[in-house]
Amino acid sequence: MSFHRQKVVSLNGINSNLHVLRNFTKKRIFPVLKGNAYGHGLSEVGKRIDLDDGEILCTATLDEALALKLSRPKARILFWLFSSVNELECAILNEIEISIGSINQLEKVQLISQYFEKPIRLHIEIDCGLNRGGFKILEIDDLVKVFSRLKKVKNLSVCGVWAHVSNPTYASQERSKCEIAVFSNLLDLLEQGAFMDLAGLDFHLGGSGILGLVDDPRVNSMRVGLSLYGYSYSVEKQNQLAKELKICMDFSGRILFIKQARAGEFVGYSGVSLNSDRQLAVVGFGYGDGILKNAFSGLLVRNVDHEHLILNDPAMDQIHIDITGCNKCHQGDWISIFGPGEIQGYGLKYVWRNKFIPNEILSVIGSRVNPVYRD
Repeated sequence: MSFHRQKVVSLNGINSNLHVLRNFTKKRIFPVLKGNAYGHGLSEVGKRIDLDDGEILCTATLDEALALKLSRPKARILFWLFSSVNELECAILNEIEISIGSINQLEKVQLISQYFEKPIRLHIEIDCGLNRGGFKILEIDDLVKVFSRLKKVKNLSVCGVWAHVSNPTYASQERSKCEIAVFSNLLDLLEQGAFMDLAGLDFHLGGSGILGLVDDPRVNSMRVGLSLYGYSYSVEKQNQLAKELKICMDFSGRILFIKQARAGEFVGYSGVSLNSDRQLAVVGFGYGDGILKNAFSGLLVRNVDHEHLILNDPAMDQIHIDITGCNKCHQGDWISIFGPGEIQGYGLKYVWRNKFIPNEILSVIGSRVNPVYRD
C-alpha cells in the first residue's frame, strides 16, 4: 500500500479496446500480456479479459505463462522464449502451447515428447527480418524438416505459424510492409509444397504498429500488446483507431510539498537553474516508480484541468513540477503523470521524441504500487 502514489487500472477499458481491435482488424485478437500485462497486472487482466472462441493469451516467458494458467486455467496460453528441457516439461505438464523457432528447439521438444502422453501444441515462428527467433524464408529446407519430423510424433501437433513485425513508427512503414510480404511469401511456399495441411491453423502476426497494414486473408489473428491498453501509433490507417481506444492505466502521485523558489536558485539533483521566480510542487514519485530519467523531464502533466511542466529529471522518490500561477494545487492533491489524466497525444509524442517507447514506460510504471482495479 502507498499513501502518496497510486496506479488505477480499468478492466472495462481493456475489454472495450479488445472489442474495438476486433472490429478494426476483422480478425481474432490474441492479447499479449507479457511484461506484467504492460504494467497493468498479469494475473488480474488475464482473469478478467473477455476472450472469443479460438483466441489465445500470449506471453514471452514460461513464468508469465504459468501465472496466467493459475488465473485462467481453461484458456489457451502461448509462450515463445525457452532454452531448457525443464521449461518444456513444465509447459507440457500445464498444457501451455510452445513456440518453435529453430531446429535445436524442435530437437528438444522431440526428445522430451516420448515421455508424455499429453498433446503438445506447437506454433512455428518465422523470422521476417528482426533476426531474433524464427526460421528465415531462406531456411525453407529446415522448415520442411520440421514438418516431416512432426508427422512422426503422435502427440505433437502444429496449431499455428507466426511472426513479429517491425514497428513502422520507429522503423518505417515500408519495412513493415516488406516483412508482412515475407510472411505471406512463406505461406505461399508452404501451400505450394504441400508440406503440411494448413487448414484450421492460427496464422498470427504481432505488432500494434501494423494494425491496418495486413491484407493477407490467411492471417486470421493478430497479437496485440500496446493498443490493447489504449495506445495507438501514428500510422495513417490508425487515426480512427486512436480515437476509439481507451487508455487503461492512470498513475498519480500526491503533492508532498509546495515550494516558493527564486530566480537563480537550483532545483533537484540535476541542478536546473530558474530564470524567474517559480512555485514548485514536489510530488511523491520518481524513478523508483518507473518515471525514467530523460524520458519525462519537460513533459506536461495534469492536476484537475491544469497543465504543469516537469522541471527536471526525477529522484528515486520525488519529482519537481512547476505550478506557477495555479491556485488549485494544494498539498495532498493528486498529479497524474501517465494515463487518462495526461495531456492526450502530447505525452506519447514526447516520450517518442526522447527515444523511449510507451512499452518501456508502461511495463515498469508503478512497480512499487499494487494496482487498484476498476470495472
